[in-house]
Amino acid sequence: RAELEIINYLTENFNYNILHNKNIGKLNVDIILPEIGLAIEYNGKYWHSNQKIKEKYKKSAETYHKERKTYIEENGFKLLYIWEKDWKKNTVYIKEELKEAIKNKQFNKSIFNKMKGEE
Repeated sequence: RAELEIINYLTENFNYNILHNKNIGKLNVDIILPEIGLAIEYNGKYWHSNQKIKEKYKKSAETYHKERKTYIEENGFKLLYIWEKDWKKNTVYIKEELKEAIKNKQFNKSIFNKMKGEE
């Protein structure tokens, strides 16, 4: 549901083509704005927890997310992470930060570059 909220927000505020659950190379990505080379991943607490990542990929969530970001960026896109905890705690703030990031093409904000999963 949160992914769709983000897509609706982007649709209301920007005229970019928005792709949902498409691949960049071998990786599936939640949201892609190809015109500006932006990928957005919504990281839910359950599937992106350290425990689930370790079970599935045999590595820490931090390592998993760093590798994913590196791969996507090597394929020509910037990757922003939106974490469930941040989204639920302060949706308005995340939306404002996302809008500013896209408007100014400043994708290095720390709020979107956290690598650790939930415990």
